[in-house]
Amino acid sequence: MSLEKQEYWEIKYKLPPENIVCLDENSEVRQRFRDYFLGLSDEGIDWPMEMQGGGISDYKTKEFEVYYPKGDLFISFAFTLHELGHLRQGEIDKRFSVKTLGAPKPELEDDLEFHSETEEDAWQRGLIRAKKYCPEFLDEIEIRFKKHKEQSKLKDFENFESFFNYLVRVGLKITEFSDMKECKEETRQAGRKLGQYLKSDGLTNTFFTKPKRWRVGEIIDQEKIESFIKTMAEKIAEESY
Repeated sequence: MSLEKQEYWEIKYKLPPENIVCLDENSEVRQRFRDYFLGLSDEGIDWPMEMQGGGISDYKTKEFEVYYPKGDLFISFAFTLHELGHLRQGEIDKRFSVKTLGAPKPELEDDLEFHSETEEDAWQRGLIRAKKYCPEFLDEIEIRFKKHKEQSKLKDFENFESFFNYLVRVGLKITEFSDMKECKEETRQAGRKLGQYLKSDGLTNTFFTKPKRWRVGEIIDQEKIESFIKTMAEKIAEESY
């Protein structure tokens, strides 16, 4: 290996401040899928604003991009973990060899055939990374979780990890439906079709129709979550593959 190539391989990923993007109810992502969400609404499905985000790695520029939702505390944090799980996926696992997932030599289109596998891996990897790199932040989340349980909220969950695992099941079921051909277009009709599938499944139907089971009314602290994201990104950049 030449010296130039060796130095290139040793360059670590960076997360510039402008690449940490807070998403709200009126985010660009929400606007882009406006027709799709209207179709879901036609079927009585109110899509939570917390279910949006992105974790992007560019192997050539060695930059991360992290998009996270600023909504209800625990679901926002869970989806942030999920997005952090996507970082460097294409470098870690050849099944996910696409540009946006950090693959050195992308072999697949960004619309992955392995979408379910990609999502499941990101959910698991995000939590594992948080336990390894920011256990004190998880401890703080557990303390907040316990306080809300003392206020008779989150009755169906023992702790944050059980809450997280519930969202994993919900998220993967949604991914399964979303990957169906009739749900893939960014149209109102496709949104209606997804809404029909979501209503037909007990797990997802309960999630969308009974949000009080998982909402607590506390908005995630932007300063704290962005500090967490920065720390996680620094540690993920140091991982060796």
